[in-house]
Amino acid sequence: MLAGSAAGALAFWRKHQRRGPEELPAGPDPAEELRAKLAASKAAAVGVPPVEEGLGEAPPEPLSEAPALDPETRRRAVHKETRASMEELGSADA
Repeated sequence: MLAGSAAGALAFWRKHQRRGPEELPAGPDPAEELRAKLAASKAAAVGVPPVEEGLGEAPPEPLSEAPALDPETRRRAVHKETRASMEELGSADA
């Protein structure tokens, strides 16, 4: 009885090992569709027209027009802006 079960299991295993990979239906690649949607949504958010496929990369985003400051001055300005934002948020909660 054990030999029959082993032979049946071996036959089942061999039958299923012969199968090749199932072919996927031909059609557009879902990953490419998602990439195109992502590029379009990013372009819409930035205000840049979407890049046509095969025309290269989108132009880089322009840099800030702020004057170049030394790191200490920039740090102080950032801290001042942050404190003002925190005070504004704190007053909105009260």
